[in-house]
Amino acid sequence: MGDKANLHQYDMVPRITRNRTVNVCIACYKRRVKCDRKKPRCSKCVASNIGCEYATDGDIDTLGTLTDLRQKKGTTKRMRAREHDPNECDIGYLEVNKEAGTSRYVSSAYWGCFFKKGAGCGGESFFGDEVDAKRRRETDKRGQYEEILQKYLPERSVADELVSEYFSSVHPFVGILDRVINYQKYLSFWTSHTQGQYTDPSFACIIFVMFYGACVSKNELLKYSSTESQLLLTNSYSHHIQHFLTASDSLLRFCEFPDRPSIPCLIATMILQVLLRTASSPTTAANVAIITRISQVMGLHRDPGFFRNANLDSEDVQQRRRIWWQLIFLDGICSVSSGLPPSLNTSLYDVQLPNEKYDLEEDQMVQIYNNTRSLGCRVEATALTDIYGIQRPTKTTITHLHRYLEDYKGTMDRQIAVMKEFAFVQHSQHTTQKVLLNLRDMMCAILELIYFKSLLFLCHPHFSGSDDADDNAIKAGAAALGVLEKFLESTKLPDHAKFIWAMTAGHQFHALIYVMRDIYQDLDDIDKNDRRIEILTHALERTEYLRLNEGSAFTEKQWQLILYLRDFVWQQRLGSAFSSSGYTSISMTASSGTMPMEDVSTDGSSDPASYIEDSFIEIIQDMLDAGSIDADWANYGLGY
Repeated sequence: MGDKANLHQYDMVPRITRNRTVNVCIACYKRRVKCDRKKPRCSKCVASNIGCEYATDGDIDTLGTLTDLRQKKGTTKRMRAREHDPNECDIGYLEVNKEAGTSRYVSSAYWGCFFKKGAGCGGESFFGDEVDAKRRRETDKRGQYEEILQKYLPERSVADELVSEYFSSVHPFVGILDRVINYQKYLSFWTSHTQGQYTDPSFACIIFVMFYGACVSKNELLKYSSTESQLLLTNSYSHHIQHFLTASDSLLRFCEFPDRPSIPCLIATMILQVLLRTASSPTTAANVAIITRISQVMGLHRDPGFFRNANLDSEDVQQRRRIWWQLIFLDGICSVSSGLPPSLNTSLYDVQLPNEKYDLEEDQMVQIYNNTRSLGCRVEATALTDIYGIQRPTKTTITHLHRYLEDYKGTMDRQIAVMKEFAFVQHSQHTTQKVLLNLRDMMCAILELIYFKSLLFLCHPHFSGSDDADDNAIKAGAAALGVLEKFLESTKLPDHAKFIWAMTAGHQFHALIYVMRDIYQDLDDIDKNDRRIEILTHALERTEYLRLNEGSAFTEKQWQLILYLRDFVWQQRLGSAFSSSGYTSISMTASSGTMPMEDVSTDGSSDPASYIEDSFIEIIQDMLDAGSIDADWANYGLGY
């Protein structure tokens, strides 16, 4: 007893702690190797040919104190590294060649590292004489490059108009480029070209992709008017779309992409992929898979802030981060549209979000929107990894999903609050204050739409056996209505007509099916004044009016299924009150943005589902019954 009391008294005595200065270099400290403390460079850093810096007082907190290391004494070195910072475990080596626009990454387990060869290992460079080889290739093929420019490059006035259109309409939703820096490069390109000087072919790829994106935007805007002059313009822009797409492809081939990958060519390819995402999902998935492998080889999946020896400036760091998070977005689209697991999960990368500090509010808003959307993609990728996993999700999995969704909701609300404070008193020459205000409202609606779409995962059959299944079903039903409401808000005409092209991915498809399923199962005595009926009707009309049900065989197939479901639900649950009106006509004025229904008589049949074959009706019946959306669940939605 006495000994225990003495021990207790001993524990109550304040202990004296000593703050020890870390006298080893930062590189040796992080690698947990013995440092001989030579200055200006220790022997280990000289042998590894890496930068050698010694910690100052401000770096002590970053490195961690010796007391922190003692607390982790019972774990292995690898586990200690992951607990301290998961990014410090096996950082690897990154070599960057800015002049050639190339980079190469290897982990520390790469065999060349053992022989002091490879990126950052003090031996031969991965690139060797890559710059000289690039110059020789460009000199030999200069005539071919000049021929491409002569054939496809428009007049300066037309080019300026298209670039301005790209930065005002397309760039906000494909935030890979820095608007200010790339516009300056664009002006330098024209200066060199008019003086007969040789221009960079890889940046020319980006320029022609911007031309292509601007024509896509203008062509989409002209779809919503049927005047003769605008129909002629539509045909003209359709020609320009194919013209600049061919030019972009020719320049990428000239630069030998993807055999010789570079950052500018990778950017051009990713922008093209976003603009072409209405193509069939197998093609999209294959292209994104190639881009993913190239990005990983170039080390874009590792945060560039870790590689001090790569001599990356702040803009290079930001550029690499923007590219990677845009790839996360594309991978999410492929996963949801194809029904396959995402190829990129959080354990495969450690890239931070790009900085949101810019001089103009419009640039800051674009980055905030893209960062918040990226976080939503990461949450959905986590959910899809569990949904499409080999093992059935556990209760812990569902709990984590709820937590991720709540965390994202809080982040999204804070970012939307920041965006709504922007007044855009000062803005660039590419846009106007009115356009930016409309863009801000649309972006806020899309972010909320993404959150509601994430809640729809709760209705997946894998979660039906949980203790909160009924509560999840209620949340999913409310979320489906939320998706449709935000879809209508983000496609409001004429305010958002300039940006409608960004909604061509079918945000609302899965929600349409869920609401129809909810109507079918819920109330036998449902009437025409039900709120769900009104929202569903307007969402169907808006989708068809804006032609968001066109663009690819995959989209058209999904839309046909939705129409079958609509007619079946109308007949089976709503009866003659709806079938007699013949739900076939769409009337909408672009000036008002409203869509009243017209009562148009049918072709003599009072059954709007009479053309459906009996075998198909059985499939529809199964789909609408409880627990039906199972194996083909993901094929009812098309991504973001």
